[in-house]
Parts: sequence; C-alpha cells; structure tokens
Amino acid sequence: MLTGDTRYNRLPARVAVPLFPFPAPGAAFFRWLGAPADAVRAARIRIAGLLGVPADRITLTSSGTAALRLALTALRRHDTDEVILPSFGCPSLVEAVLNARMRPVFADITADFTLDPADVARRIRAATRVILAPHTFGTPCALDALLPLAEAHGIDVLDDAAQSLATAVSGRMLGTHGTAGVLSFGRHKTLFAGGGGALVWNGAPERRPRPQDGPARPGRTIRALARCHLSDLVRALHTDLARHALLAPAPFSDAAEALERHVVEAGPAAAFDGVRAALLLDQLPRLARYRRVQERHLRRYSLALAGQTSIALPPAPVRAGGMAFLPLRCPPGRRHAISAVLAARGVESTWLYYPLHLLRRYRGIDPGAVLPRTESLWTSTLCVPSRGWHGERQIERAAAAVAEAGDST
Repeated sequence: MLTGDTRYNRLPARVAVPLFPFPAPGAAFFRWLGAPADAVRAARIRIAGLLGVPADRITLTSSGTAALRLALTALRRHDTDEVILPSFGCPSLVEAVLNARMRPVFADITADFTLDPADVARRIRAATRVILAPHTFGTPCALDALLPLAEAHGIDVLDDAAQSLATAVSGRMLGTHGTAGVLSFGRHKTLFAGGGGALVWNGAPERRPRPQDGPARPGRTIRALARCHLSDLVRALHTDLARHALLAPAPFSDAAEALERHVVEAGPAAAFDGVRAALLLDQLPRLARYRRVQERHLRRYSLALAGQTSIALPPAPVRAGGMAFLPLRCPPGRRHAISAVLAARGVESTWLYYPLHLLRRYRGIDPGAVLPRTESLWTSTLCVPSRGWHGERQIERAAAAVAEAGDST
C-alpha cells in the first residue's frame, strides 16, 4: 500500500504564482495560424534542426504518451515482452506499456530521481525487450551506463526526453539516444505548446512505426488553450471560481485516490494540428532565453534558502537542464505544512510523483517489489514554480514564501 502523506498539497485561495502558467503567445503564433499545414511541416523541420537529426525521423503525435506507445508497439515482439522503467514517475508511462501489450517491470532510482543502472541490471531477464529511460525533472539519466548494458543484452532503449527538451549529453541532444526518443509539449513540460509530442526514431528505418490515425481537429485545441488561459485569469481572483465555471476539474483530496481512478491513456498518435504547431513555432525560439531566466530563478531560491536546514535545493544534476518546476527537498511528514504556508502566500506547489509499484492499480504487476530510494525520496520532494516565463516578481514571492515555510515549520 502507498504510505506517507498522500493528501494533495494545499491550494491557494488566490493563485499569485501558478506552477505552470500559460505562456503569452507572440506575433509568430498568429502568423502561423494562417497556414496550419505549413505550420505542422515547419514544426517538424524545426524540431529536427534543434535535435540535429533528419526531419524524416520525426513523427508529431497527440502527446508524449502517444509517441511512447507508438514506439513500444513497434518494438514489441511477443506477448511476454517486458519493459523496465522507474517506479518514481508518471502513471502514463505504465499505461503506455500496458497499451502496447507489454509488461512493466519497476526499477529503483538514484538520488537524482533517475533510473539506477545497477538495479536495472538486476532486473534484466530473457523477456526484457525495452529499457524506458525518462529524464525526470530534466535531469539526464545515466545513459553512459544504460546504453552499453542494453547493447550487451540485445535490448532497446527508449530515450524519454519529455522533460528535457534541448538538453545535450555526450554531444547529442536527449531524445536522439537509443532506438527511439520521445518529446512532449504538454503543460507540465519544459516547453508548453498546447499539448502534443513527438517520436524521434533513431533505429533502423525499416522498423520505424507508421501511424494510421486520421487528421487532428484544431477546434479542440483552440478550446483547450482558451480554457487554460481563462482558468489562469480566474484562479488569480479565486481558485474556486475556475472550478465553478467548469474551467478546471475539482481536485481530489487524496493523491493516491486520484491516481487509482484517473489514468491518462495515449490518444491518436498522429493528432498534431496547426494550432499546436503554431504555438510550438512561437515558443521554440524562446528556449535559450527561458533557460537563462531559470538560472536567475534558481539563484533567487538559493539565496532564500541559504542557512535553511528544513528545505534544500535538489542535487546539482537535477539543476543542470531545463526544469518544468524545481524539486525541493524537505523533511518527510512536513511537506504538507510547508505547502500550506506557500498556499497562504498564493504560491502553488505539488509533490508530483508517487511510487507506482505501491498503487493498487499496478501492485499485481510486480508483487513484492522493494524499491528503497523510490519509497524514501517521494516523501521528501516538493515542486515549486520555476518556469522560464515566470516573472521575476513571481519568483521573488515564491522564494520568500519558501524561506518563510522553512522557518515556520
């Protein structure tokens, strides 16, 4: 069973510093809206250029999860095929494995939240087909250990760069290592483009999957973007207003309950419309600036936490790449009180991931699994706002609230 404080973190009555605010579209977004087909083609070419790969290796998808399912389905050979993945992560990773009719095998993590190569090695067996290696919180996982390990056993590696767009390792961008890579442009990711994702096929061309789904419907994306923007505006007045206006779902009181009941499944693999492409083309040129701004945000948090003993910055590797939000460390059992202080100051926070092997939904997959670092780290992680398009005043407010929370709890 999932143990520890699974209550959702406190919501601010009025949100002054949201975790993932809607980025204001620039002029490029509106220019590309006039040529949606051209925007999709240009987005594919631009992503390929960013990664340094040919454009024909990029397949745009409805989400990162859809891209992952597409890759897994192409790599699957038998009903008994297994996929090793970290237990500390998003449930949609497990659902993609199950949707591809493969069996998840949970592995432990290191202190920087990524797959532990030593534990992966212990879990490899004859049925192992894929190692799924996400770069959690933007931290590059140990590809220098995982790739040779996989090659020695004839196993494919999926380089899940959904949280680490435009981060280079060993002279190559994440997402271009292994047999295939995955990108995501959802609201919880490093770069938000209204949703969508991409599959980067790095393996043999004849094995590359060909999605058969029909065209996307841009009207749905426009409505979703409008709802996101309106929700941000309304939540700044009062959080409950967004729910009453049906702009935001009602929150669960317990995170484990939410994970058990609500699972995100992979949608149509080819559903990437011109609206998403236009927003992506508008946001991609801002990546370098967003990272520079994040570095300033990080320095502000570092100053606020100087001398603190109850709240600390994450290990240095976590801070190396772009972050959707900053995973702070806090004492187990006290983060709910810390999040309450943040909420009182209008600052959103979250403990994003849970030990998936302890959820009822997945417990039967790998019964008896004992993953000590996963079970320890999830209780001491609290994510705070740190996006490249957060304003300086917002991060000043968030950093001051974090310092106050450390002092008062």
